[in-house]
Order: sequence, then structure tokens, then C-alpha cells
Amino acid sequence: FLGLTIACLIAARLHVSLAPKLAAIFATLALAVAFAAISNDRGRRWQAWGTLLVGVGVSIAVALGHLQVFPLLLSSVLVPLALAGTFGRTLRRGRTPLIHRMALIVHGVPELNSKLVRYTRNATLAWTALFASLTLGNGWLMLNATPGGLADIAGLPAPSPLLLAECVRLSSLVTFGSIAGLFLVEFCLRFVLLTDDPFRDPILFARQVRNRWPAIAASLRGDE
Repeated sequence: FLGLTIACLIAARLHVSLAPKLAAIFATLALAVAFAAISNDRGRRWQAWGTLLVGVGVSIAVALGHLQVFPLLLSSVLVPLALAGTFGRTLRRGRTPLIHRMALIVHGVPELNSKLVRYTRNATLAWTALFASLTLGNGWLMLNATPGGLADIAGLPAPSPLLLAECVRLSSLVTFGSIAGLFLVEFCLRFVLLTDDPFRDPILFARQVRNRWPAIAASLRGDE
């Protein structure tokens, strides 16, 4: 569902200049389905239905012209915020960092050596910081977008007004560029620091992740 959400957000951004209202509705419904699926997986049926109802309600408001394209910007804040929370909560005392959990599954071992323990915790921290930064950055764009941003909806002057299309393009460029950049940096560091890691090869790593994805997906939903 995360992949579905990202795919829908990309499609919405590609169409923002042609059909901004349709793009906003598309992004809203995609997010509603994704977050409802997460809630349902955790046994929160009422929360899942509530999320879907809110998504439909917001979509109707957009269609009627009450919210313009605000949800299109909101999606760029909610997705990294959810990911920052997913990674960050596993860094709390008594919990296992998320990338540590994933490494156990990918390597197929009950424990990691001390070098991997340090690396996976630092990597989890780095991803948490990235998604938190993207949340703040996209939130700033959401505030300043004209028309349809937070300041515009509230009837206040934007601190640094930017056209909506510029905000969407900048958000896409920074968000996906940052994620791709951190993936690249992490693999370079893994190649240098973890000389005995059998999955330094990105192709081999991708195959292992694909083969063990059900277990990895379960770890993403875990609360331990």
C-alpha cells in the first residue's frame, strides 16, 4: 500500500498543471486507502472506516471547490510524517530499530554482530531525520502555496508566497531526490564500512528483499 500511495502521488503531481482538482481528489483517495489499510492491519476497523469516510468527504469538498487543491499538498506532508513515525518510534528505549529488524530478516540470522547493530541503528536514525525534514519542508511549502495553501485558506498573507505548481514541483524534486540520494549514500557507506556484508551488492540485496518481503512487511507493522 505504500507503493500504491507513492505511485498515486507521482501520478497526481504529473497531472497538477492539467487537472489540479482531479489530481487532488486522486491523491486524497490514495492516501485514505493507504492509511485505512494500515489501520485495518493493526485491527483498528473503526479507524479504517473513519479514514475512508474522511477521504471521501474531503474529495467531495474538493470537487465542489471548497478546498481547491489543498489535499494535494497535504499528501506530501502526511506521507513523510507517517514514515518518520514508523522509523522513529523504533528508536525508543526498549525497542528494536526498524532497519535492525529488516537486517535480521534479510540476513536470516537471530542476532547481528556489534558493527551491524551500530550501523542499523544509525541508518534508522538517518531515515527518521530525513523524513522528519521532508515533513517540515513540505509543510513550509503547504503554508506558502498560492492558491490553495494554508495561509491562503486562512485569508492571511503567505510569508514567502509560491505558485502552487512551483510548490508541487519543488516538493517532488526534493522528496524523491532526497530519498534516492540517501539510498545511494547508504549503499556507499555499506560497501566501505561493512566489508563482510554479503548484501553489499544492490542487485543481490533487492532480490533478497523481494524474496523475504512478507516477513519484512510484517516487521514494518510490528510494535516491538
